[in-house]
Amino acid sequence: KGDVNNVSFSPDGRFLATASQDGTAALVETATGREITRIHHEAWVNEVTFSPDGRLLATASQDGTAALVETATGREITRIHHEGDVNEVAFSPDGRFLATASQDGTAALVDLSLGQEIARVRYEGPVHDIIFSPDSRYLVTAGGKDVYLLPLNQKELFQKVCERLLRNLTHAEWNRYIGLDEPYRPTCPNLPVPEK
Repeated sequence: KGDVNNVSFSPDGRFLATASQDGTAALVETATGREITRIHHEAWVNEVTFSPDGRLLATASQDGTAALVETATGREITRIHHEGDVNEVAFSPDGRFLATASQDGTAALVDLSLGQEIARVRYEGPVHDIIFSPDSRYLVTAGGKDVYLLPLNQKELFQKVCERLLRNLTHAEWNRYIGLDEPYRPTCPNLPVPEK
């Protein structure tokens, strides 16, 4: 019932998705024209994009959410919440991750095997663009005058973090940022361990 902002084919051409200003995204089977599902948002849908294997569809909406839907069934797997418009969604080329970029100054990273958010990058202003490197090793986020390059390999990420630190986390910092469920251990072997 509103202007269509974006359209996308699944990589195998079996599905077509549309993003509309009426607050919906439609998922259609291209061979038959049958509508599989309609994904409802509370504001314009800015973008729709398929995972590299075509099994998943992601939407980006001005209602501050991104929906992740199974294409074969139309079942919604999860919704990623932001406090501002979601400008863009992107899948990693290896199909392991989904990233969202928002006006709220954050970019979220979702692990698709878990179906949940695993990281969030914060900016001073809106995040306008996100892209994964072709080898799926990095997520690049852009907002304002800043561009961040985030390694997605945990070992590489810890190595880069440790290169910038002067010491390991204190026990209080560990409990706050890592959690009480995970036993304390030094994350940077070459750096001093603070006393309790």
